[in-house]
Amino acid sequence: MPSLVPSALPHVLRSCIYLSVPFLAVYFFSCFVHISTWTFVILQTICLPLYLTARVQIQALKTQRGAACAGAIFAPPLVGKSFGSADLLAEVMKSYKEGYLCDRFNEAHTKLGPVFDLHVLWDTITFTIDANIIKTILATDFNNYVKGEVYQAFMHSVLGSGVFNADARFHRSMTRPFFSRDRISHFDIFDKHSDAALNKMKERLAEGHAVDFQDLISRFTLDSASEFLFGKCVNVLESPLPYPPRSPEAARQVGVLSLADRFARAFARAQDTIASRGRLGYIWPWLEIFKDKTKDDMKIVDAFLNPILKDALEKRRNEVEAGLWQDVDGEEVADEDTFLDHLVRTTTNSQIIHDEILNILIAGRDTTASTLTFAVYFLCMYPHVLRRLRKEILETVGPSRRPDYNEIKDMKYLRAFLNEVLRLYPAVYAVNDTTIPNPEPNGKPFFIPAGQGITYSVFLMHRRKDYWGEDAEEFDPDRFLDERIQYILKNPFIFLPFNAGPRICLGQQFAYNQMSFFLIKLLQNFSEMSLRLDCQDPKTLPPKEWASCPGRKGIEKMVVKSHLTAYTNGGLWVKMTEA
Repeated sequence: MPSLVPSALPHVLRSCIYLSVPFLAVYFFSCFVHISTWTFVILQTICLPLYLTARVQIQALKTQRGAACAGAIFAPPLVGKSFGSADLLAEVMKSYKEGYLCDRFNEAHTKLGPVFDLHVLWDTITFTIDANIIKTILATDFNNYVKGEVYQAFMHSVLGSGVFNADARFHRSMTRPFFSRDRISHFDIFDKHSDAALNKMKERLAEGHAVDFQDLISRFTLDSASEFLFGKCVNVLESPLPYPPRSPEAARQVGVLSLADRFARAFARAQDTIASRGRLGYIWPWLEIFKDKTKDDMKIVDAFLNPILKDALEKRRNEVEAGLWQDVDGEEVADEDTFLDHLVRTTTNSQIIHDEILNILIAGRDTTASTLTFAVYFLCMYPHVLRRLRKEILETVGPSRRPDYNEIKDMKYLRAFLNEVLRLYPAVYAVNDTTIPNPEPNGKPFFIPAGQGITYSVFLMHRRKDYWGEDAEEFDPDRFLDERIQYILKNPFIFLPFNAGPRICLGQQFAYNQMSFFLIKLLQNFSEMSLRLDCQDPKTLPPKEWASCPGRKGIEKMVVKSHLTAYTNGGLWVKMTEA
């Protein structure tokens, strides 16, 4: 819920107090020791740089002593050429805006190895794509790695204290029971909204236009997630689909957006904002001193969400007053309960319920929409994969019947296909004084001082040739079915699309079921599909120079961007042939 004070202000005030120390020291010194005006001015001019330099040097000495005591060494450093490595920060920001996803960090890992320390503006963050280090963070030394104040601060105005922005077991214990088993009601929701989405797509294709599949599937997942979570669908699929940007119809498609449409767009913008904060690190509050950049968007989100929460809490109060309320064990979930019903039975704290709902909505909508978008992209890119997947679907389920849970479970190629999509297109922790394993077998462990951030890239780890073989950047679902599956069996932590350990995604099976269900329905209805790059805004297509680059960068026909999840810049415009 929106705050009256910009979320950045407390952090800026703390920084101001910290930075005022040398100026106050010079002032009080001049009160007791007579100095000339010029001396006072000079001291005030140089005190801050001297203070910051001294702080950095003292911290460096403490860190070196800590490493020596632990018998550890520091990871290879990545530093820029300018003061404070400001040029390196600019390179990273430019890469996010214009480059291939994770390109700058991939270059660094190629040069420095699977773990390095990024030094920018006198702050250090450890980056890794090493499976054993990630295993340490997520499992073997889990309690020593927390989300941390910096991470929680830039996320808080959107995620609040929900399950994805908190370390407390309380939040996961509230959420886990609802995802602990498969419920037939999930399939009812999938069926209704997939039919609505496919009918919407058929209508637009019948007009002779391409469809932005990313937009369509985002509507499907939002409608499905809202009904699953609230018992009340937002009905964004009822709004007209967009026309290709350069079509005459697009220019005429101007109108007043529904609350559901405004909610979806505001939700996406808010996620863009917090993703940008994360890339800026601790300097982001200075750019939001006077206004929280998520405030306007979160007002729209809350205008949609709060009435639903209010109704649920009011319903509970009425049932309690009428003597109809029945307390249930927190581990029990009635078949007819929505996720909101379950939360209301667990707590009456409206803020906690608000934050949990919003967090799970992001997981239930954005991650699934992202994976299904890339799934259709790969089906367009690799027709032989489409034919084989469709053959399995028709042999298992038939051309029109709704799939059941066991049929989805038995479709091996479908699961392999989804895993391969998740491998190619799939977090930041502050820690106590600790070490992480050195990828070199005989090397000393790397030292991570208390409070230092450490982040890992599943995206890059999933493409490491020493983990996946020389064909790591090729799209091949068979790697999850043939002898190459031994790579994962030997080290399961090389494949982490849903995280692992205590922070594993609670809705993993729900996501697999939803994605599988939609793909089955899609390929029952359509036998061929192709990308329509001519419908795309030219500014969103890959630059021509990418074609000569190695790996997937030289292959891709789309530009991938990211906020909390990955998405295709400019949408994914496709045409399909009905079966």
